[in-house]
Order: sequence, then structure tokens, then C-alpha cells
Amino acid sequence: MLAINLNLKGHYPTQFLNYNFLSLCNFKGKLLGAKENGLFELTGEQDHETEIQAKVETPLSAWGVNQVKRPRKCRLSYASDDELELSVIDADLDVVETKDVPTSSGSLPQNSTFNFSRTTAKNFWTFRISNKDGSDFKVNALEVLFTVRPHGLSQST
Repeated sequence: MLAINLNLKGHYPTQFLNYNFLSLCNFKGKLLGAKENGLFELTGEQDHETEIQAKVETPLSAWGVNQVKRPRKCRLSYASDDELELSVIDADLDVVETKDVPTSSGSLPQNSTFNFSRTTAKNFWTFRISNKDGSDFKVNALEVLFTVRPHGLSQST
């Protein structure tokens, strides 16, 4: 099942995948799932002793620049109760690089900056922030700085 929850204050969606429910709803601040055999409150960081994996992934994009480019640096604004992982994914959907994101202090967003290697240059990129050990997290912003190749240079140069 795919369920999408829309936060009406911030107008941002949350996507729920692979839940074994017929429907989901938020009732008086509690997330509920309905199945043939009853109604269940969805709580905690585990599902039948399995940690709940979560991710935020940007669309595969040229990031406003239609030239071959390398990601050089990014700034992530986030809050988490445990470590996260930042993955850099190229146009072939290969994970080019991963970075460990430290636990944030408190519930307010904090900023972390990451530098990337100069190994791969492509037109399109995506970035994934995922939890470790079922941790809760929220992403406030992701800013990426690219190094752009001048026109006329191929990927092999």
C-alpha cells in the first residue's frame, strides 16, 4: 500500500510505503491503520522488532544547470534522534558517495556541511537522507553546491 499524508500547515507530503493496512488516518494526533482484523495505533521505532527504515530523496534533477557537473559541497539542515546517512546518487542511479550525518542536539534543526570527492561528473543527480537504526528525523533544507564543467568538455576530460 502507498499512502500519502499532506501536512496542511507546511504543505509538504509524507509518503508511507509497504504498510499492510487498508487505510491510514491521523485521528486526534494519533496515526491509525485499519486492517481486516482491527484498528491499530502506529507508534514507536520498530515494527514487530524490525527497525522502521525511512528516507527523504530528491528527484533526479539537473539542479537548474544543464551542463555536466560534480557535487562539491552540501549543507543539510535537520533534526534527528540518532545518526543519518547522506547518499549522493548519479544519473545511472549508482550511489557515488555516502556520508554519516551526526545526531542533532535537541529538536531544533542544526546545520552540517559535507564535502564530496571529485570522482564523477554527470548532468543529473539525486540525494538521499536515510535513517539508521529506525531513528526519527526531519529535514529542513538541503543546499548543494556544484562544480560545473565548461561547454565543450566531455565527461572523460
